[in-house]
Amino acid sequence: MKTLEGTATHSQTSFAIPGGGENGAGVRNICMFRINLQQIEFRPCRPFSIADGDLVRIAGNEKNGLFRAYACVNLTSGQRAHGGIWGSIFSAAALLPFGLFFSLILSLILGSWAWYAFLIFIGLSMSSLLFALRNFGASRMLSSSTSRITQGH
Repeated sequence: MKTLEGTATHSQTSFAIPGGGENGAGVRNICMFRINLQQIEFRPCRPFSIADGDLVRIAGNEKNGLFRAYACVNLTSGQRAHGGIWGSIFSAAALLPFGLFFSLILSLILGSWAWYAFLIFIGLSMSSLLFALRNFGASRMLSSSTSRITQGH
């Protein structure tokens, strides 16, 4: 994971509704902008805005020419956001008992094959935990680098 800092240009904010939710329950904020010539995508867990000319610091990874930011600090407005930590932890915690219950019910029908379904739930739970840890690590990287800058002034 690496950090980038610079002036945002070509900024756009849009919204995605996963699963076509009605009443705004699943709306995700998507921020697209550039730092120098690097295209950045950031999907914060809460409303977050970046305007052209804002000084921003991000942490994330680059893949196929697109830098996916997992945490962002808008140094101009003072806003901070990450891609979501607590929701992922809750999902991971909820998936394991649900997967165990589902596998027990399924074992009445499929027998011992049902435990493969439980392995799928374990995999989904681990994926949610890794997502939360990635976002937490990115957020910590930015908070430590921001504190070093404010201490230096």
